[in-house]
Amino acid sequence: MKLTFSKMQALGNDFVVVNVCEAGNVLTPENVQFIADRHFGVGCDQLLALAPASVPKADFDYWIFNADGGRVYQCGNGARALAHYVFDRGLVQGDTVSFYTGRDRLTLHNEGDGQYRLVLPSANECVIPYHVNIGEQTLEGSFIDIGNPHYVMFVEDIHAKGHVEIARLLQAHQQFPHSVNVGFACVRNRTQIDLRVFERGAGETLACGSGAIACALAAFEQNLVDERVDIQQAGGRLSVDCSQSQDALYLTGPASFVFEGTLSL
Repeated sequence: MKLTFSKMQALGNDFVVVNVCEAGNVLTPENVQFIADRHFGVGCDQLLALAPASVPKADFDYWIFNADGGRVYQCGNGARALAHYVFDRGLVQGDTVSFYTGRDRLTLHNEGDGQYRLVLPSANECVIPYHVNIGEQTLEGSFIDIGNPHYVMFVEDIHAKGHVEIARLLQAHQQFPHSVNVGFACVRNRTQIDLRVFERGAGETLACGSGAIACALAAFEQNLVDERVDIQQAGGRLSVDCSQSQDALYLTGPASFVFEGTLSL
């Protein structure tokens, strides 16, 4: 069958968007893996699907699949990319859209000039410090669950040798039965953090929206930064507002359309 798709990106975190409302659900794990393959398919970090709303007060359901075919329930960059898709096609009235991920309801605002603000519920779980034993080494970090699990460590150099292996071991660790997104963060000052993220099921990405939120919240809860902080990643900068962290978290950044096409499944 032929599947129409759109390629989107948010700070280099790239996505294939499929409108299930129009195409029907053909997103088996095998099809997702094929579409996400950068050699034989379209190529993406995550596949995003726009589906009919299954709960009240949501405009659409928002399905998220990692490149390995597994479904997850949070992607901040993907939410902004999907919002851009919806607003660009006039699928909602006004400048606000609500998505249901299967676990949480997210609200996004069109800020203009390609910028979108994501409002999501406060963290489901926030454990600081959170220790993990790897061999004879004990790691100290922060475990933050905002619809997907993150383990954030504050380091002096986010590009230090050994981070790739540490991320691999953490993602396979028994303390994280569903794996975990691993972030290495360096606080530059009260309003800026550098961040590098290894996403479960996708590997290292140029940017991770939920990782930026988890990083900002972990730093804010330890009084390392102010309530509003910029998170710099390889793909660019995101702004996070933790001022109402007990009720909601805010993520602002860009998203854009790349191309569209048709794929044979």
